[in-house]
Amino acid sequence: LSPPPPKCPIQQAMNPPDGSTVATEATAIVQDARVEVAWFKHINKSQLGDPCALNLRCGGPVETVAYSPDGRRLATGSGEGFGGQLTVWDAFSGEELMHVGTPGVIRSMSCSGDPRKLLSVVEDGTVIVMDFLSLRERLRAVLSTPLVAGGAISLDGRRMVLVARDGRINVWELKHSSRGLPVAPSGAGQDAKRQDRAMLSEALEAKKMTENEDHDFEGRPTPFASVAVGPTGRRVLTSTAHGMIKVFSLRPETGELAPMHTLLGHQSVAGACGFDGDGARGCSASLDRSVRVWDIERGGSDIVRFDEPAEMRSCMFSPDGAYLATGGDSGKVEVYDVLAQRRVFSFGTHAGRINAIAFAPPTPSGGTSESGGGGGRIASVSSDGTCRVWEIKSAASGESFTGHEGTDVTAMSYSADGGELATTAGNGSMKLWGGRRGAELMSLPGHRERITTCCFSPLVGEGKGGIITTSLEDGTVRRWDNLNGTEIETYRHASDYVCSIAISPEGLRCLAGSFDGSAIVWDLVTRDLIVKLGVELDTDAGGWRVERIRDRHEDAVLCCAFA
Repeated sequence: LSPPPPKCPIQQAMNPPDGSTVATEATAIVQDARVEVAWFKHINKSQLGDPCALNLRCGGPVETVAYSPDGRRLATGSGEGFGGQLTVWDAFSGEELMHVGTPGVIRSMSCSGDPRKLLSVVEDGTVIVMDFLSLRERLRAVLSTPLVAGGAISLDGRRMVLVARDGRINVWELKHSSRGLPVAPSGAGQDAKRQDRAMLSEALEAKKMTENEDHDFEGRPTPFASVAVGPTGRRVLTSTAHGMIKVFSLRPETGELAPMHTLLGHQSVAGACGFDGDGARGCSASLDRSVRVWDIERGGSDIVRFDEPAEMRSCMFSPDGAYLATGGDSGKVEVYDVLAQRRVFSFGTHAGRINAIAFAPPTPSGGTSESGGGGGRIASVSSDGTCRVWEIKSAASGESFTGHEGTDVTAMSYSADGGELATTAGNGSMKLWGGRRGAELMSLPGHRERITTCCFSPLVGEGKGGIITTSLEDGTVRRWDNLNGTEIETYRHASDYVCSIAISPEGLRCLAGSFDGSAIVWDLVTRDLIVKLGVELDTDAGGWRVERIRDRHEDAVLCCAFA
């Protein structure tokens, strides 16, 4: 809740529930006669519609995914049976641009800062480097054993690190080569010769710089599961089948690796790891149903931990490092605010587990897909054979709802499904709005005096919902039907000043706090008074029932809530 402006009346913000929205956080700024709803980065699913912008059929379980640096192209690696397939797509139209067969399932993909180098590591040890622009192969060679677990390429595209389940971690240099590509015959035309020269200029060769074997605490070979190279090219992060996360220092000039930290915490296989944008933090996802964030330079225990109900298989920082996206056996993409240490939203309907995810890189202009940029999208690939691209639109300032003319807005509340917003005003009026679009659904007469607060029932459906409002001056609590705008019931407090209300999670009881420090609980079904908090009922000698003050607040009850 943003700090109130000067001379701003009582304010209240109610968030839409987790289960029915893409976003779970909203900020309300109440000022003058205006209600500005600023969504926390990502908007409500009911207003956004289906956030899935693309659903790409890949013809087999998809293991990995990568964006080009400009966010305009998307590569997926799928495989079924004894072969695999590397496919490149248009990231906005979903058109398949090319595909090439591989001798096995693709274990990992990573792209350098130069879009001309997309690294794919196949399960039989084959390494493929492809040009994201010309869609030509620049390198295809068997550089590892069938125990290969994955690989990563440096941001400058000059170094490549391969890890294997037998503890091997090797550093390779990628450089231009004229060997191994077809040469046009002597009688070929000029077009063929030009194409031949272009292919010669694009050819790469890999030279092994160092070969290392790493061991665990008991002297056994470290079973590596994944690897990532930091943006500076001087840090290498690995995850293992034992759950250990290992950080290495890399000298790009010589390819020498030196162990820095062994990070402990995961209790099962850590199958994915990655760096944030500046390389200061790393992340890892594990089958122990947790995702952890680590300090790369200092080491030690995890600095942030997120627990999930399902086994986690992938994780990735957003380009600015503020968010962390994860995927696993639940088939949903979970996105967390790393600084606030809470989940921002959850979406996805994959029929199988999510094997990998990727944030679309930002564009220099900061545009979204509508302006040709790549920002604001997340790609997820699953064992159900699909790659889905999710459109995550930003709404920094949201919409402005104007309707309470000549008075101030005093309170607001979202409906249980997040589709409606109720606002109340100082003149006793109340309005119902249609979600984020700002369309006024109806205007209710409300109270004769200033409305203090309002609250939607947590129940959804005809005859189950409704809005509860209270007025400070007339001392009434009223229940309204949000379907037709009629008043259902009026409750009166012994005090003439009712300051706050709350509805129980099951929607059956209403709690009202008053200016005199007491509170009352009503049954919304029978409409009976259940209990007065802070008031004791007693019978005197004459048989009269009298109220005695007991343990009430010394001042007004400005806020109340049910557990």
